[in-house]
Amino acid sequence: MKKLTFRSMLDNLRSSVAGVADAVTGANKFDIDPDENVRPQDFAFAEVSRHGFPQDPTTMALEPVQRILAIGTRHGLIRLIGRPGVDYLLKPPSGGSEQAGAERDALLGNASGSHFPNAIVQIAFLVNEGTFVSLTANSWLHLWNYKSSKPDIVQSLEFQKEALTVCHVPYQSKWLFAGTDKGNVHIVQVDTFSLSGYIINWNKAMELTSRSHPGKVIHLSDCPHDNNKLLIGFETGLITLWDLKTKTAELRFQASETLCHISWHFDGKQFVSSHADGTLAVWNVKVPGKPTSITSPHSRRSKDDPVIPIAQVEWKKHKSGSEPLLLFSGGVSFEQKNEKLRNIKTQTMTIIHGKSTTVLEMEHPIVCFLCIPAQPWIPEGYDNEAVMVLLENDLVAIDLVTPGYPLYENPYPMDLHEPTLLHCHYVADCPTDIIPTLYTAGAKHKKSNFTNKDWPIDGGVWATSAMGYSDFLLTTHHEGTIRFWDVSSAALQHLDRLKISKIFERIKKGSFSVEPVENAGKKKSEPLVGKSSSSLLDGPFEIQMVTLDPECRYLAVACVGGLVILYLWNKQEVSSEISVLEIAIHYNSHENSTVEPPPPSSTTSQTTSPPVSSASAGGQNSLDKPENNGHAALSSPHPTRRIKVKPGTHRRAAGYQPVLVCFTHTKSSATSNDLDTHPATSLITSLAVSAKYGLLAIGNEIGLAVIDIIQKHCVMSIGTPDLYGSGDPYNRGSKSPKNEKASLPGNDQSWDPISDRQLPTTSPKHRPSSSAAAVEKTELSRSRSSSSSEVDVVTSEAILFLKFADTYGKKSEGIISPCLWIGTALGSVLVLTFQVPGCSSSVDPSQPQQTQRLSQPVIGTPTGTLFRYNNSGAVITIGFLDARGAILGDSNISPPPSASSTKDDPKSSARPSDANAAAIPPLANLLADSRHILVICMERQIRTFILPHQGLYQKLKLTDQNSNNNNTFLKASVERIKDNACIFTYMSAGRIAVFSLPTLKPLLDVNVSQPNDLRMARTLSFSEHGNAVYLVTKSELQKVTFAAETAACLNQLSGCLYSTREVVETSSKPSVVPSVGFFKGLMSTVSTVPTLSPAEQLAKDREELFGDAAGKGSRALARHVPGTSAIDQARISSQGATSEISRAKMLALERGEKLSELEDRAEQMRMQAEAFAGNAHQLASKYKDKKWYKM
Repeated sequence: MKKLTFRSMLDNLRSSVAGVADAVTGANKFDIDPDENVRPQDFAFAEVSRHGFPQDPTTMALEPVQRILAIGTRHGLIRLIGRPGVDYLLKPPSGGSEQAGAERDALLGNASGSHFPNAIVQIAFLVNEGTFVSLTANSWLHLWNYKSSKPDIVQSLEFQKEALTVCHVPYQSKWLFAGTDKGNVHIVQVDTFSLSGYIINWNKAMELTSRSHPGKVIHLSDCPHDNNKLLIGFETGLITLWDLKTKTAELRFQASETLCHISWHFDGKQFVSSHADGTLAVWNVKVPGKPTSITSPHSRRSKDDPVIPIAQVEWKKHKSGSEPLLLFSGGVSFEQKNEKLRNIKTQTMTIIHGKSTTVLEMEHPIVCFLCIPAQPWIPEGYDNEAVMVLLENDLVAIDLVTPGYPLYENPYPMDLHEPTLLHCHYVADCPTDIIPTLYTAGAKHKKSNFTNKDWPIDGGVWATSAMGYSDFLLTTHHEGTIRFWDVSSAALQHLDRLKISKIFERIKKGSFSVEPVENAGKKKSEPLVGKSSSSLLDGPFEIQMVTLDPECRYLAVACVGGLVILYLWNKQEVSSEISVLEIAIHYNSHENSTVEPPPPSSTTSQTTSPPVSSASAGGQNSLDKPENNGHAALSSPHPTRRIKVKPGTHRRAAGYQPVLVCFTHTKSSATSNDLDTHPATSLITSLAVSAKYGLLAIGNEIGLAVIDIIQKHCVMSIGTPDLYGSGDPYNRGSKSPKNEKASLPGNDQSWDPISDRQLPTTSPKHRPSSSAAAVEKTELSRSRSSSSSEVDVVTSEAILFLKFADTYGKKSEGIISPCLWIGTALGSVLVLTFQVPGCSSSVDPSQPQQTQRLSQPVIGTPTGTLFRYNNSGAVITIGFLDARGAILGDSNISPPPSASSTKDDPKSSARPSDANAAAIPPLANLLADSRHILVICMERQIRTFILPHQGLYQKLKLTDQNSNNNNTFLKASVERIKDNACIFTYMSAGRIAVFSLPTLKPLLDVNVSQPNDLRMARTLSFSEHGNAVYLVTKSELQKVTFAAETAACLNQLSGCLYSTREVVETSSKPSVVPSVGFFKGLMSTVSTVPTLSPAEQLAKDREELFGDAAGKGSRALARHVPGTSAIDQARISSQGATSEISRAKMLALERGEKLSELEDRAEQMRMQAEAFAGNAHQLASKYKDKKWYKM
């Protein structure tokens, strides 16, 4: 419970008075509330697509007719991949089954399965059926159907008493063979997922004289030319050829070593087996007992050297048809002293074709591989044109037909994680020229050593529709690489890449050291030797953050060590040179110092330097300091070890071209003239760039620097405490008397305390106004508690967020001006205003009207505006809206002439200049509400204010939304969706929440990750239209949407996996129909029963063997669970039956009503008839005795 003190009561009273004052004056109200046309029904979370390499792969399978590749992972996920753009992620159900599987694994002693109970062990496709079966480590069999737009589980089967190890589905068969760890083989009906009573027990598969258990089943396959023969391989080396009809073991083969894998020869008469001792054994079905040959394909250095087991072997038919292909992984020996290699997987793959032997060494360990048949695919004796190799971190396809076995060019972004991905920047609805230009530039950098054949996996159908806008993704990587991607559709297409090291000179090996990030800014730190190579050193250029201006024309990149590089967008290849700046961010020393400060006239600073020229052709970079010589230190302890920008003019490819390099470092004001003290390395914490103003803002852990990217010089370099001025609310200890003495009123010369420099006396119009030094207390600053500022000593205050905008910088003046809004780590928001000569919608030095911008300097002054709350955490983001609720950027509104040109010269307000004539707002804007809405998101709350009065409009505290007090906002962004502004937030609890603006009404709250997921917080990037991307695993990028409209049309965006394709049958395939003798067929009567096809005859035979005649399997052995699709179908059927019953009931009621009406009418007619009969009888009685002449 928070302690109640007199000071806190006083602060609350002040806050209440301020709120009442704003309510009375109307500062926190609008005449017409901003439009909020978004509702919770407009938001829905959905995963659009997943890109990259599946993390921790375990198995791979191929559908040879549909040409679909399936990859299973250790985490139970399955990726179905077709042609580029056809990619699906399948997730098995989790919950009680996972816990039950873990308990069963513990009971059976399966320690490996308990760690990853949902790991995919094997995937088996039903050829050309649109279904496949997945086997998991917790002995679950799942039947998947991918014919529909959303693949889902049809039904499942859980084995409870035995653990499954391998499964096999023969071609054109509805029966699945499942091997267990106890050596038994069970048979499952695929359509119903029911167990058959037909069981192959381990004691019947082995010799009667054998006394040892054969081990678990590791291989199952049917003979290529006899479907009634099943080959069973056991772990101990026993291989049994089982006759399904006679239910006996026809042949038995016993190997002396542990069995790893078996592969049939395509003639069906022999097979090859691989073993743990690195040998290959060839067996002939006509010669049982002993192998025909045993070979060690790779020689050993000595007999005692161990060998990596041959994990997999394939004996396939080559497309040339002359000699078969023998492919296997492993079998390479290693030295006995290297014990670490005993537990690793092999990285070598061997291809033997005739007398030719080729050994391929992969970059990563091999998980498995499979051969890809050439089209058209045939069931028997098909040719193989490629081999797909699944590595632990990559997917490789090798051309088996072209000499030299070249690689296929992988169209999928499987190398997304190499090098390690650090950050993402997602831009939706980017300019139309970005993607084509980058694609053209990247095509020139592609490697040419690939085969000229198309990628062999071409299954599926592309999506019929795509987004109506272009999406652009930027990713940064560990070795100083920036990659650009096109994410406009379901596919992730690589465009181009940038390497930061290319703009610097080559560094010799071991000649560079970089200071660790955690020690940045400290006086004493041990250097950390970075990565080095013979050509370029990539280690020091590790990227910390990137930012783009709203028009995507400028790209700013911050690296470790205070290095900032600015890139400019250009659609053409040009020859240019790079300008270099060295910027020192000064801060006040908090130690007591007796050194007298120098007079202002003798002080020099980077801010007073003239524009910096580019690197000359002579090899020297001309900087302000003569001793720099084009070098800049990235590590302060060793000033002699520096990196150098390549001098002179160089050819730049189209795209983002480097124009400016800034080396930033920090230096104390007390030691600014001490030549023996080297500056400390700067840690960049925030970046902002504005193409409209031509400014670049750099924030670090102690201050701020603003760079003029047009004139190539520093506008200001200021410490964070100096931004507060005299209204600093924090106790920062005893300051150095340098600035205090310099800013005394008795000083004759003009002195700027912000930039710590002497102001020019010859240009009074460039002098900042005196009102900038006064700090204006706002409603936020009045409500703060001063207990922390008086007791706690604040040593540093990092700047975490920077934002350029055309808005109101001061409370007292209702003038829209170019502003820089600054958010700090202590929760403060400060504002700087700038006087930008000739400011218009864009900055282009080639335009004649921009000569004023090139000749006159930009002046920045603090406004004194301070927004601050205690116990709210650091500032996460800042956004601006107009009075209608639309997002306000730095290019949405052109500032009026009075914002800059008339501020110092009142006469210029009478008639605007020609340069600012285009900046006059239209009549519709003048008649509308000119106020703006400020959005500030801190770690524990979000607040909206009305500018320029700075009155509080709405607030939202995170504790009000969640009972967890430790929950904080980690990332936030103000984005546009359906022409409305919303704020998207990611919290430490792993949830993403969306709130409306400016009322902060909750619209969506969904859980997307585990709590405190640092990878998610580092890589998550929001964009317009409710889309976002983040790194869901270390190698996979997930694209999601929060818009219900986009989530509803995902089926049209993802494409289709299944398409109608025919299987080419061959006449050489033997029929399973038994042959009939000539005389018997001649003498027999002609049968009227139609002849069955081979597939139908096979299905009939299997039904007789495994169907009702074999009985039903034990219910205690396996448990059947219907899938979600079956449950939904049953629910739909039950709903349809209910509706039919209701309809029949309504019809019966209607028929009863009509019958009752008919009965009433009949009764009425009967009564009328009786009345008529009575009247007729009376009339007849009356005239009965009268004569005719009496009538």
